[in-house]
Amino acid sequence: MFKRHVHYYEGFHALLTARGPKFLDALNLFENNRSPPATDRLDHQRRQDADALLSVDDERRCVACAESLVRRSLTHLVPLHQSHKSFRTKQKLAKAQKQNRPVPQWIRLRTGNAIRYNAKRRHWRKTSLNI
Repeated sequence: MFKRHVHYYEGFHALLTARGPKFLDALNLFENNRSPPATDRLDHQRRQDADALLSVDDERRCVACAESLVRRSLTHLVPLHQSHKSFRTKQKLAKAQKQNRPVPQWIRLRTGNAIRYNAKRRHWRKTSLNI
């Protein structure tokens, strides 16, 4: 690698070797300046464009290859959008979920009991449709 990008490369090397065999394969491809095999036509075209970019300039190749490698290796680790719920909200939702159940049989069978069913029972589909 080039002196200018050695620290950049070493960071990715450490990152990928710590992640396991799948990432070591990606690292080997990265070191040999080759793209992984394409899975579909669009992916193949993207990789061809990337390979064309790689042949333009060595310095640009190093940066472009490293960035695409990181993007490919980290995409499955980051959720699409994070849920921002406080612990209090989570507790409230958990309690509501616990209460949303049928009345137990032993309560129905008690002497003098008028409760036959849970009047506040709610189906999950109504909640998801905001009804």
